[in-house]
Amino acid sequence: MPDDGLKCLLVTPHFLPLCGGALTVYDALATEAGGQIELLTAYTNYIDGEIVSDWQSFDKQAAYTIYRVEALRPAKNPKLSGLFRAVATAYKDWKFKNETLQIILKKIDETEAKVLCIGALDALGWLAIAVHKARKIQTIIYVHGEEVSQVAYSSRAERRRKKALHAADTIVAV
Repeated sequence: MPDDGLKCLLVTPHFLPLCGGALTVYDALATEAGGQIELLTAYTNYIDGEIVSDWQSFDKQAAYTIYRVEALRPAKNPKLSGLFRAVATAYKDWKFKNETLQIILKKIDETEAKVLCIGALDALGWLAIAVHKARKIQTIIYVHGEEVSQVAYSSRAERRRKKALHAADTIVAV
C-alpha cells in the first residue's frame, strides 16, 4: 500500500496459523504495510467450527494488529436437507450478515480505517456493497484462483460474485 496514511482493515474468514496461499499473502501484505493494515478474522474454522489451534500465540508475535471474532463465515450444516435446509440456511445467512456487518462497521469506526480490504469474494464479497453504503469508504476485493477461474456453484452465487466485483473500488487478482 502506498504511504498515504490510509489505514486498511483487511477482513478474511480464515487466517494463519491455518494453512493456505491467500493467508500467506495477507500476512505478507500486513507485515510490509508498516501498520497501515489491521486484520479482522475468525478464531474458529468455518469448516468444522473448531477453534484454530495456536491462534493466540500467532497473533502475539505478528508484526501487525489482528482482531479475532468467533466466525466470519457461517458454519456448514450438512445434517439438514430439503426445504428445511433451505429455510434454515437462508435465516442463518441473513442473521450472519447482519451480525457481521455490525462487527465490521464498529471495527472500521474504532480503527478509523479508510479502506476495507475483503479477502474472500465468495464468502465476504457482499461487504463491498453493504459497507460502501454504510460508510462510503474505499473497498478492495482480493480474488484467488477458483473464485475467478471457475463458475460459481449456482447462477445465484455467480450473480452475487459479479455484483460484489462491480461494487468494489479495486479488484486485486492474486
